[in-house]
Amino acid sequence: MKTKLLLIGIFCSQLSMAQLSNTSFENWNGTEPADWLTNLNFASGSVTQSENAYIGTKSISLNLVEIDGANYGGAIYTNNSGNNGYDGSAPRFITGWYIFNQAGTDEANVEVAAYAGESVAGYGTTNLAPSEVFKQFILPVDYAFSVSTIDFTDFSFQILPQNINNETHLGSFLILDDLAIVYDYTGINETGNNQAGLMQAYPSPASDKLSVTYIIANATKVQLQLFDALGRLVSVSTMSTLTAGNYKTEFDISVLPNGIYQCRLETNNAISNTLSIMVMHP
Repeated sequence: MKTKLLLIGIFCSQLSMAQLSNTSFENWNGTEPADWLTNLNFASGSVTQSENAYIGTKSISLNLVEIDGANYGGAIYTNNSGNNGYDGSAPRFITGWYIFNQAGTDEANVEVAAYAGESVAGYGTTNLAPSEVFKQFILPVDYAFSVSTIDFTDFSFQILPQNINNETHLGSFLILDDLAIVYDYTGINETGNNQAGLMQAYPSPASDKLSVTYIIANATKVQLQLFDALGRLVSVSTMSTLTAGNYKTEFDISVLPNGIYQCRLETNNAISNTLSIMVMHP
């Protein structure tokens, strides 16, 4: 059985973040969520309505489905069928709540690109860690240069079937609910002892150097730990006390074997976030 990657072009839409609607997926037009584009036109069943909601009564489920012997992952992305909006400030974070049931090495991915004119001024992407209960993700948008105006922002959510060792993995799904745009650190919705945002790692896959970015909402002790597939600690950063802001830590992974690793972010001796990372040497 073969596996195909679903490649959704995040840059296909031009809807301002300020115009984003139906962020809790309460409104549906038949089988599709209102104000969103999906891949249902060629992957039936990959996007479905769910009654497992974080708020309200409905959410959305992106599912891995098999069609004619090939695997496809569900995807949603911004809808440019309405009037394009204008956003005069740069979004700092995309946040929301999710459940990710992971089969094999399948991935759940979030991407965002902010445009100034025709140039990509800000970008963020991350793979969501598996979770059996609703968990908040907070994806920072990194800006390559100083910008005062963002014309529009594109973003997408998708679940990706992977083809490691020629295996196929059915049963993966990603439930999303209560998405939001955050323009400042004060807008971060913290729960419990969660004082740090979900990490972003690049490049993906990585071979020599791995950069991990994350956000801190309040002053806290922070340490990043890298584990292999057997749960063994293979690298660790220095424990530091950080104030609110964006941060980046770099790991030397040149001597690590190919495989899937988990990067864990600890704050004040409590696990805050985990992130799956692929190491692949040429």
